Amino acid sequence: MEFALRTLCDCNIKNEELAQKACKYIAKHADLEKGIPTIFFSSAQYPRAEHWQNSFATEPSFSRLTGLIGLLKWQGIDNPWLEKAVESCLENISSNIYEDAHTILTAFCLLECLPQTEYIRGLFLKLSNELYSSKFFRIDADSKQYGLSPLEFAPSSTSYCRRIFTEDLLLKHVEVLAAQQESDGGWQINWEPPGETARLEWRAYVTLKNLMILNSYKPYKLTL
Repeated sequence: MEFALRTLCDCNIKNEELAQKACKYIAKHADLEKGIPTIFFSSAQYPRAEHWQNSFATEPSFSRLTGLIGLLKWQGIDNPWLEKAVESCLENISSNIYEDAHTILTAFCLLECLPQTEYIRGLFLKLSNELYSSKFFRIDADSKQYGLSPLEFAPSSTSYCRRIFTEDLLLKHVEVLAAQQESDGGWQINWEPPGETARLEWRAYVTLKNLMILNSYKPYKLTL
């Protein structure tokens, strides 16, 4: 569901009918006190990546709900439950220390879709400070370890989170990203998928995403 909503956002597609159906589905499974599971127990019947082979993935969490709510807000739909969910997610951001870069990334997704009031700007500053000490934030552009680089937060030179990072830091990551392109034009993924078909699918997704990043940041202006 999150992947589908994010794809619509990346393609700048707003569809009220789809968004309302998605909101209804999410509302059915979400708990505004606890969050929503990343995956359901039924997923055990199907192939899945090794990092989903843990009990935490099926436990309700705001780390997943916050991103979903942000993507629904981006769609611009009018839904009473959605407004309650926004308040619950903002309260969670405000009252908890976020220690995982993935969680912070989804929280920024929500903040970006809201009016930039003093309260929202304060939450933005809070998350910006927490990001630099969070797990899975890969500030070193040359690191081979898995993690989210600054380009995940600022995939465009005009991104909402662009101001968090210095020009030199972003340029270094852009240079390394460009150098990692392989002879077939694609990029490898840095996690282990459940099978070769999944690897090929994710390579295609990551390759398109990286080309869009390089196309946005000069001097790596490309023609897609």
